[in-house]
Amino acid sequence: MRFLLLIGLLYTPPALAAQCLETDVNKSLQYLRRLSLDLRGFPPSTAEYEQVISSGEVPGELLQGMLESEGFLAQLRDHHQGLLWTNVTSQRLTVNTFLINEPRRNVDAAYYVRAFGRASRLRGAVIGCLDEPVQYDENGQIMTTCDENGVCREGWRWVTPYWDPSSRIKVCAFDAQENLTGANLDNPDRQVDCSSGINSRECGCGPNLQFCEYRTAGTHRAITNAFAEQLLRFMDRVVAENRPYTDVLLGTDIEVNGPIAHFHRYQSRHGGNFLRSSTDPGYPIPEDLHFTDKDRWVSVERTGLHSGVMTLFGYLLKFQSNRGRANRFHNAFLCHSFQAPKGGLPASDDACHLEPNLTKRCGCKYCHVGVEPDAAYWGRWSEAGTINLDEATYPMVRDDCRNGSRSGICRNYYFIDPRHEDEEPYKGYLMAYVFADALGAQETGSGDGDYSSNITDGPRALAQKSIDNGSFAQCTVSKLWTRFMARAPRAGEAEALQELTQAFIESNYDLRGLAREIVSSEIYRGGAGHGERR
Repeated sequence: MRFLLLIGLLYTPPALAAQCLETDVNKSLQYLRRLSLDLRGFPPSTAEYEQVISSGEVPGELLQGMLESEGFLAQLRDHHQGLLWTNVTSQRLTVNTFLINEPRRNVDAAYYVRAFGRASRLRGAVIGCLDEPVQYDENGQIMTTCDENGVCREGWRWVTPYWDPSSRIKVCAFDAQENLTGANLDNPDRQVDCSSGINSRECGCGPNLQFCEYRTAGTHRAITNAFAEQLLRFMDRVVAENRPYTDVLLGTDIEVNGPIAHFHRYQSRHGGNFLRSSTDPGYPIPEDLHFTDKDRWVSVERTGLHSGVMTLFGYLLKFQSNRGRANRFHNAFLCHSFQAPKGGLPASDDACHLEPNLTKRCGCKYCHVGVEPDAAYWGRWSEAGTINLDEATYPMVRDDCRNGSRSGICRNYYFIDPRHEDEEPYKGYLMAYVFADALGAQETGSGDGDYSSNITDGPRALAQKSIDNGSFAQCTVSKLWTRFMARAPRAGEAEALQELTQAFIESNYDLRGLAREIVSSEIYRGGAGHGERR
């Protein structure tokens, strides 16, 4: 009889379908199958079907086992991946001057950095080295052979690359140099840091080529994959360790593997306009981690303004503007989207479009009156980068930037080109402070028109505010409900969601407990409107 019931789950003749679906046992079996697919991602086992047939219902311990399984963690990882958009593998981390090229057949003799800036400084042209071992003079300097065009080329030497310590490759001697510093070409009295600059004939790719990237060996993908994995491991850990789910926004722990450690030590300072990063990620880099330790993860604690997922490298890398970071936070954790009302944008020739303050500009103001204050929480994090702009190094106002300096710091982080009279007072200010004190209390409804304190407080303050006012809990419940019901909540289910939200808060934000409450509800058990779009 049990065997026939199990076969019936796979195929039921149409004439008997209605009768079969009416039985309590079959309803329980359907419930079991749905639970297993939603909570673990695969159908129940034969033994689990038999257990339900014997008891007539899904036992509580069977449900709890699903919630404590690896399958449940995998389902939650998929859920978090949808929230955070962790596809950062295509992001560029380095400029071409730190990108090693393979030797071309019958053209180049060895591996070298082909980029114009480096090759022309080293040899006088974008060209590789000679197909012969390098020679050194009595002072240990690389010897070259020059042609009538002034192109001077050296030989190659063997190098053990950091990405494969078991191998040796031929590398052009200039690019294989291991110096940490070198004399500046334009001013020999100054030293160039070889890990971030190339304006020296004495700078190569460093010991074991550690300053450079070699994409054919997958070094770039290994690093970007690690940052994506770091995001998901952080979320996984909160769930796996039964920590309050608020830790996804407030937690300061983080896991680091070999590629991440290598990037921060040796490659974080040469992203150019692609990525502004530094060797200080806000946490200690384990000394015993090496690039090849891809599957070894070490836990460390972050300091400063770091807060949960909102300041993880992968999040800052994926959402590179502060407005984008705030927008994703609203979408993922507050279930809120910024959208202007219909008819909110006047004709293109209206003078209101010239207003420089986006919280006042016609059309823009409907979103930016909310976006700008929340974007300010990331005001001390570099845009198009991941640097924590500490107040000691990056004060609110810099006199040199105000007085016309166009240094890298001024160009990248300070407001130096006002184009409207209302912008003039902010010249020399850190970018985030422009108009940060200009919102009127009536416009924000907050009673406080100055949101510059958000910059100092950092993302943790935004997270805590969202937790305290209940919006984070409400959104978490709504998104998990939507996942398990395969549809958004209906208006008539508002009371049920409010009860779930209150229970979630009282449980100290127990996500497993929330999942259990949702799948144990009569609405879920009955499959009411499952998957329907309304």
